[in-house]
Amino acid sequence: MSKRVTQRLVDEPMGIGDGVRTEFMPTFLGKPTRLACEVAAVHRTDWRGRVRLSRQVRHNLLPDSDVLACIPGPIPGGGKLPPGWTSLIGGFGGWVRTVASGVLEDGTPYMDYRIAGRNTGQAVRFVDLVFQSAPVPATRGSTWTASVGMQILAGDPVTGFREPLRQLVLAECNAAGQYLVSSTSTEPNPTTLERRAISRKLTHPDTAGIKCYIGMAVVPGDAIDVTLRVSQPQLEPGGLATAYIPTRGGSRSITDYVLDKRNRVRLTDPAPRGATLTWDGCVGVDLADSLLPPNATALERVGETVIAHTTQIDSVIGQLWNPATCPEELLPWLAWTMSVDTWRSTWPLQVKRARVANSLIVQRRKGTARSIVDVVDSFGGVVEITEWWQTTPRGTPHTFNLTLTLAGQGGETTTAQYVDDVIAEVNLTKPVRSHFTFTQGINLAGRVGVIAAARAAVFVRLQATETTP
Repeated sequence: MSKRVTQRLVDEPMGIGDGVRTEFMPTFLGKPTRLACEVAAVHRTDWRGRVRLSRQVRHNLLPDSDVLACIPGPIPGGGKLPPGWTSLIGGFGGWVRTVASGVLEDGTPYMDYRIAGRNTGQAVRFVDLVFQSAPVPATRGSTWTASVGMQILAGDPVTGFREPLRQLVLAECNAAGQYLVSSTSTEPNPTTLERRAISRKLTHPDTAGIKCYIGMAVVPGDAIDVTLRVSQPQLEPGGLATAYIPTRGGSRSITDYVLDKRNRVRLTDPAPRGATLTWDGCVGVDLADSLLPPNATALERVGETVIAHTTQIDSVIGQLWNPATCPEELLPWLAWTMSVDTWRSTWPLQVKRARVANSLIVQRRKGTARSIVDVVDSFGGVVEITEWWQTTPRGTPHTFNLTLTLAGQGGETTTAQYVDDVIAEVNLTKPVRSHFTFTQGINLAGRVGVIAAARAAVFVRLQATETTP
């Protein structure tokens, strides 16, 4: 007889994509495991966000979504849109259109599309970047989702940067391909490459197909000059945007991954460079009912039975290891265990718990700019970091400016000692070779501004360059 002891895992790191690797082993405590395990879900996190991969068949019904088919250059001329893509400029003349392509660091291809001109007519004109040459067949009552990576790369901030002008559109068409009704994304256009998605349940009685595109409207007399970065459009049935499926020359249906007999994850397409793969599930091991040898005495067997029942006794150990539930008088010991570098009994309780909760993240990122942000966040502050290469003119190498605004935690007044504690922690966290100039911001909504004004000597001292390496 034996029994299985299991432990559930959530978001356990499985590996980092390199653009080539397709096979990953489930991990436990950061190492591949050969324990009996059950993989419930696999997730991938990259610039598109966190996406759950599917063992069911998914679709991308756009026949030519891969923008690697682009050739840099103007239109007309050497530059081309991907096959099947069209750029519709209704009733416009003398407009500038250019296309260029490139690849992100993780291998993701993109297209930069610039459109510039003025609407000299008397009616609103539409400038559409359409991802397909013909509508995808669809019926009334079905639900569809379109998604695309999109970024406002450049443009005239007055007349060519108006937010409502450029949106992702999912439109219903009749049998002749004519527009009927549509849904339009409402999120602000991003200034970094982000995935936008929109879903629509088809409602028009004459619907025979659907199209997806980026639509731009120009009112009479207005001019626009905007450059869009576009990447990886996808059209799929259902109400959820799933991970991108590259297509060229036809639509494509895939299963993201399969599991073999050893529960190894085999991806259909390699994970992009830098993408993180994680898994949810459980690991387990079969244990015999007794670990004693056959010649064990009766007393030994009774002792084993008693010890076995201790696992059924309610315990508060989980609460003690949780920064949110650990009693205040025991927090210093939990902080010491979690390698919190500094600790003061005078800090408010919210700061103490935040310092412990952020400790592993800070330790993991120590020596990076991100770790400084994590440290300041645990003290209830907001920090702006300007590195030497971001200033005009450029500053001294390996220096940066730290502009810090502290509001305190739980209504705590931001004293000079409190600010000194933050600076000391930043010194322990920053890259060893880097030096920084500290500037304390003024929070006019709280009491920080009053203190900064009342303690002029302290405020001046905090402007000085830190010299401790």
